[in-house]
Amino acid sequence: MHCQIHFAALYVYITSTTATSKRIPIAHAKQLHPCVKRLIKTIAAPATIKEIGSAAFYGCTSLKEIVIPKNVEKLGEHAFYGCTMASMVQIEEGTALKSIPARCFARCTNLSTVSLTQGIEKIGIYAFYGCSKLMIASLAPSISEIAENSFDECPSFMIGGWEGTYVQQYAKDNNLTFISYGTYVEPTTTAVATTADVTTTFTTDTPTES
Repeated sequence: MHCQIHFAALYVYITSTTATSKRIPIAHAKQLHPCVKRLIKTIAAPATIKEIGSAAFYGCTSLKEIVIPKNVEKLGEHAFYGCTMASMVQIEEGTALKSIPARCFARCTNLSTVSLTQGIEKIGIYAFYGCSKLMIASLAPSISEIAENSFDECPSFMIGGWEGTYVQQYAKDNNLTFISYGTYVEPTTTAVATTADVTTTFTTDTPTES
């Protein structure tokens, strides 16, 4: 059996090879019957989706990976709580998302890798609580706040990040193993204009590998 959710406009579409297709308002996605939630294996979201609501996929125990599209601007609390088969969480590059809310991915007990890309600024309380198999969380330089207990009951995980950032200091303060991706250099933009040919060149610094 395969079950997939497609987000389209204001609706969630659930399809299964053995069941009639259903269309449910996205605001009521969290009210899906537990039997239906247990069938969901993948999520596909187009650019029209800006928010994934509170507890939207709470207890989707067959969901194998969680990829948050870059167009999503807000996640609700408990959005993916208890997705016990999910092995990875990835936020797409260029994300509009600024924070990971409270208990968003808590009790995802099979989760082994987390990748939070540039743009994310805050990780809320108990966001990854009880992710007991978490091995590595790759955290972007833009992160400037990690709430107390965000990674409680994650006994063996390491943090990957850039040197000279809040993330590195957080790892040090909490006696966590830190894997360095290099020295972070703040992005800067310079403009060089010549009056002779009236051309302008723009350059942007990016993090450099050590």
